[in-house]
Amino acid sequence: MSINLLLLSRIERPSRMPSDPLKTYLLAVLNVYKNGTAPGESIPAYDGPMDPATEEILRSLDEMATRMHSTEKNLKDVNERSAAIEKELNQLKADVQNIEHECRAIASGEITRTAFTDPVKSPIAFPLMEEVNFLLSHLRQLVTEISRVCHEIVAEGRLGGQCLVLDFGEVHAPFNMLAARITSQIRSISKVMVGLSIGDLSKQVEVESYGEQLNLKNTLNKTVIQTRVLVKEIGRVVSEIENQGKITVPAHVAGAEGQWETIIEQVNRLAQLAAKE
Repeated sequence: MSINLLLLSRIERPSRMPSDPLKTYLLAVLNVYKNGTAPGESIPAYDGPMDPATEEILRSLDEMATRMHSTEKNLKDVNERSAAIEKELNQLKADVQNIEHECRAIASGEITRTAFTDPVKSPIAFPLMEEVNFLLSHLRQLVTEISRVCHEIVAEGRLGGQCLVLDFGEVHAPFNMLAARITSQIRSISKVMVGLSIGDLSKQVEVESYGEQLNLKNTLNKTVIQTRVLVKEIGRVVSEIENQGKITVPAHVAGAEGQWETIIEQVNRLAQLAAKE
């Protein structure tokens, strides 16, 4: 339709306006379609003579004008909608970049931030941003709790602390198990050492241990057992000397080395001297 109008606009016009009212009207209408209407201006109305052919032409012009108006309106709506979609896409792009930035910060250990987006401007990204903030909040809580328990054990010497968080069970559950195991082992070792200090040799470290902690457990238990056997042997030797005046079997502690072995030799030598007297 626009091509036809363009062609019509290029048709050489006569120097004088046609005397036919319909042709005059058609030229005026075409000129309006070509140049557009000024603000407040409307398409002129036909006031010439009427006949069936003229009525058909005018009706066709009205239909064409209606269609053109509808097309222009639809095109305007499409342009406005396209602009709105472009704006939404730009906002979504900015939100995605913001979320990506926050995720990179989390990956690098930066969890003190708080992601923000406008729920009105970003209805799509807002729920995702809320989830990111939820994750950040729980990560901060987890790190705070782990730091607290470590500080209590290392800096304050307080045992029995637990990481009090409800989420991230894959992290805090093993950590709490580790803290509980360390607490149990240290308390068990402390109990045995206190017993040694007061002469109670009946206690041993019985908690489940692995690796180097198992080596420590076995070493301490071996020390307790050897001390117990040594005390028993010394008591036996002294009892034999007191009751029989001699020793039937010298004091012996299996696996004794170093100072333990020296003490046993000195006890046996002293027992022999006492028996001779």
